[in-house]
Amino acid sequence: MTGARASSSPDTLSGELLRALREETGLSQNQARKAAGVGQSSLSRTEAGESRPTPRLVRAVLEVYAQHEHSTLTPERIDDLVAQARALETERVDARLVLQAGSAHRFQWRIHEAERTAQLVRSYHPSVIIGPLQTRDYAAAVFTPDAQLDAQDAAQSVDARMERAQLLADPWRRWHLIQNEQALRWPVRSFAYQAAQLESIARVAAQPNVSFRVLALDRVAPRPAPVSGFHLYDDSQALVGTESGSTLIQDADSIAMYEQLHAELTDLALSEEDSLEMLRDLANRYRKSQ
Repeated sequence: MTGARASSSPDTLSGELLRALREETGLSQNQARKAAGVGQSSLSRTEAGESRPTPRLVRAVLEVYAQHEHSTLTPERIDDLVAQARALETERVDARLVLQAGSAHRFQWRIHEAERTAQLVRSYHPSVIIGPLQTRDYAAAVFTPDAQLDAQDAAQSVDARMERAQLLADPWRRWHLIQNEQALRWPVRSFAYQAAQLESIARVAAQPNVSFRVLALDRVAPRPAPVSGFHLYDDSQALVGTESGSTLIQDADSIAMYEQLHAELTDLALSEEDSLEMLRDLANRYRKSQ
């Protein structure tokens, strides 16, 4: 199969993917929608990206496609794509769903797609290094295998996060990143690992398309900082993470609220120059502590 997979990533549900899966069977759009029993315009609008794929439509058409000899669809793959449609429908990805065996890395690819298509990415995190900035060692600590995350899924999640990191090098995309100082100061696994992490951030922060600023612990703020990290992709989508799940927001008013919050945090943060100096000072301190 060539058309249905655009990259090395697992399937990310989209109208383009549904069209590619239909085309590999040789079915026309009209034949597919009649066989699946879906509305006349629903399949065409979904494939064109004009409407969101619903769980019912996704399962109906994919089960039709799976019956054709040239189809590469499996029951497991259909279930995964239906689960993605359900998550899009509810606008919330529960952590229990994300951490089901084999699914954590798929969520990383989903974030990768949001970042890849955005011209401006704005992020904030209070306690963990922002995802695309993480080194492989730091990401491996984040995705430590446990009762909810098997070793294979953990390794694939780290690989997916490293793919996200490569997007930082694209000068077409701008990044405005705000990091709480505590995430920089807390050594993860070892002083050497944390020093390498800070040195890596410093290199990225020096790029002209990246604005990296630190919320210093001694900066007086009008109110407590947000306890949850969030990410804004242009002005069309926001991702807000918590311990129990991640919420995908497309409501304009809610996005505007997070845009205002990011602007307020930017005003409180150190300058880019002072933030870079802090990174280098902390990295030197941890190098000496090895």
